[in-house]
Amino acid sequence: MSTNTPWVALLDEDEDDLIFWKYGFDSWADHLQLQCFTSVNEFWRNWSKSAQKPTLIIIAELSPSGDEKDRLLAFLNHECCQQSKVFLVTDLIQEDEYESYRELGAADCFHCPTNTNELQRHIAAFNQYAALA
Repeated sequence: MSTNTPWVALLDEDEDDLIFWKYGFDSWADHLQLQCFTSVNEFWRNWSKSAQKPTLIIIAELSPSGDEKDRLLAFLNHECCQQSKVFLVTDLIQEDEYESYRELGAADCFHCPTNTNELQRHIAAFNQYAALA
């Protein structure tokens, strides 16, 4: 990984989702290097191999229902995430609950994209956040 290229850590257990996300980043955010992880443990094991911390961390559907806030706080308190924007992409929480996650420190919350139009809107939002980082 280039030490000058901003990178995005995507955590998602579903490999089909990872392919969909990769398509989105390749299509609309090829200036960001996407690194995919299928588990939190894989991410923790590998983050230190990078010379720089991820610009964005996208946590997609990794928490059992009811554990999302604890998972978010674990990321926000970990040393690798101190300078990163952390996002939740999930259908397990309702939009009216998003504000409570932002208050905890999430940069933003999104529902899971189900088509390329939604994916493109999500990638555009991530681009905006990365530009501000």
